[in-house]
Amino acid sequence: MLYVALAFLTVYWFWYANNYEPKVLYIILALFLFQSAMALSGFLLKTDFVPPPIMLSVFPSIAIMLAMFLTRKGRAHHETINLERLHYLHTIRIPVEFFLVYLFHQGFATEMQTFEGANFDVISGISAPFIAYFGFTKKKLPLWLLIGWNAICAILLLIIIVISVLSFPTPFQQLSIGNPSTAMLYFPYNLLASLIAPLALYSHFIALSRLLKPKH
Repeated sequence: MLYVALAFLTVYWFWYANNYEPKVLYIILALFLFQSAMALSGFLLKTDFVPPPIMLSVFPSIAIMLAMFLTRKGRAHHETINLERLHYLHTIRIPVEFFLVYLFHQGFATEMQTFEGANFDVISGISAPFIAYFGFTKKKLPLWLLIGWNAICAILLLIIIVISVLSFPTPFQQLSIGNPSTAMLYFPYNLLASLIAPLALYSHFIALSRLLKPKH
């Protein structure tokens, strides 16, 4: 239940950053229901498929993100998002990292996916409130630092995504062969790969697109 609450908190905060735009909530809740149904039905457990269902479950999120950046309406909507709130969203990565440690010690995740191994994404969560407060509330941080922070944190997230993909028990597994990561094949932990991580990555891309835009 705590993990479901964490997923809903992520959804709520992203919606809050989007100024409570109804369409944003409808789209994210549709993704939530779709991805939850895939896990609860047991479809994600069919790990011998190519492409694996766990990867298929992420495609809708990726497709929507790409559509938002490639369409005029999507880019126009990005301009209305509150960047201060969007940066606070990344604090959600702190409890996520502790959940991964818990799952590792229960045998459902690999050590490489945690901050005890090769996952340094917790740094993003710890630093996020300081970046949000001093960068956007107080406006005391230089633009280059805000751009650099978003770029580095996006890279840290992409690294753990790659590690996770290569640790799943699928035909593409290259890491932790004897102890694959299985937690994200089950509800609600699948929401990390299919909803929470994509929203965090999308938030970085939105911020970078705004921060890198020439000021007139």
